[in-house]
Amino acid sequence: MKQIAIGFAVLGVAICAVVAWHELASAQPRILELGQLLVVTLTLVVLVWYAYDTNSIARITQERWIREGILSTTYSLNMSASRVGDSGRTTFQLHNGSALVVRAKVNFNLKVYGQAVTAGPLYDGAENWVLYPYQS
Repeated sequence: MKQIAIGFAVLGVAICAVVAWHELASAQPRILELGQLLVVTLTLVVLVWYAYDTNSIARITQERWIREGILSTTYSLNMSASRVGDSGRTTFQLHNGSALVVRAKVNFNLKVYGQAVTAGPLYDGAENWVLYPYQS
């Protein structure tokens, strides 16, 4: 990409130099038009330079997003009961350890004694969880 930008800028300067040389070699050079050509050529070179730098910044930013965008989102199922045989409570926890906002769809497909049961739309895959950065 850098070679294309440099080549385009050099080509513009070369064309400007050839036109200026032919105009200065003529009997009556038009200085005002040469000045306008010089300003347009310099503007073109600066715009090519700006476009190349903007593209470089965008590429670096995209590479950073890809590198840092690895999700470290985890989940856990915990059952709390004080003694074996006591009725307990099963809890589900999502943890977003990344700096990104995460949308998660949870589908448990719960069955009790072989019968399908529902735990609500957040647990049956009907709705999405939204986890903000570092939220549990």
